[in-house]
Amino acid sequence: MSHYAYVNPYTHQVEKVLVIEKSLIKTGRFGDPKNFKQCSYTGKIGKVYPGIGYYCIEKPFSKCIFVPPRPYLSWNFNETSWSWEPPVPYPQDGHQYTWIESIKDWKIKPKTITILPRPDKSYILNEHYKWENKKDYFKRKFKENKIVKFITKLLF
Repeated sequence: MSHYAYVNPYTHQVEKVLVIEKSLIKTGRFGDPKNFKQCSYTGKIGKVYPGIGYYCIEKPFSKCIFVPPRPYLSWNFNETSWSWEPPVPYPQDGHQYTWIESIKDWKIKPKTITILPRPDKSYILNEHYKWENKKDYFKRKFKENKIVKFITKLLF
């Protein structure tokens, strides 16, 4: 069995990838046989293994070469690494970034908060977005209160 990509003849985009015998493709049951391009996991045929949305570029004297879809208009294709690269390199300072096309630069991703389901009604969501027993929460808040601390210092 071989791997074949069905390429739309108008957009040159891969619409499906099949593992199928060549004789079945020739029957026409899966689409026009001339729109199927052979591909491989090893990259020997088509440079990279295509996925849906990849583009097929036919170069003279060679078979179809598959190119991944362009993530953003400002990114350029690097034929050495065979991938799209941003005009500004990804910062390597330990933060997570997301590409913002309107400014053509990286922006730090906002941190997300995960709130687990409430264990039961005796729990309250504290300032750290964690569930805490109501009694423990109010005891702690009472002890942390500045007025209570001040009065405690005066009396004791």
